[in-house]
Amino acid sequence: MNKAQKSADIYDDDDTNTQMMDFNTSSKLHNLNAARQLSNEIAESGSKLFDMLGNERQLRSDRDKALEFLDSISRNLDQNSEQQYIEKCIRNIIDTQTRKMDEMEDTVKQLRQDEAELQNKIGRRRQELERAEKRSKGLENVKPEY
Repeated sequence: MNKAQKSADIYDDDDTNTQMMDFNTSSKLHNLNAARQLSNEIAESGSKLFDMLGNERQLRSDRDKALEFLDSISRNLDQNSEQQYIEKCIRNIIDTQTRKMDEMEDTVKQLRQDEAELQNKIGRRRQELERAEKRSKGLENVKPEY
């Protein structure tokens, strides 16, 4: 459109010049070819504009979706609520596992103490068994009185 307006200004200047000159046929032919070329360019520009405006509904919805996405991201930059939620969940899991590990360590300590106590009991029982066996052997060697 801008080209057409500029060329129209040129044609106005050309018209005054042609009026001064004897209206040559070659200049008229040149003006006619330029006018045809401009009319073709105007028609092509109009059809391109029509096609672009026909796609505007789809493009508008896509543009609105993109803007909503960008707005949601910009709002979440300060809050980072999803990231904070994930970090909170991870911290809770780590705390829970740490507590479970501490409980397991306490259980292992308790089991070791129980094992030591049982080993002591086994040792005492063995000693008692050995004493009892010695006594029984000693009693077997003793002759009855009758």
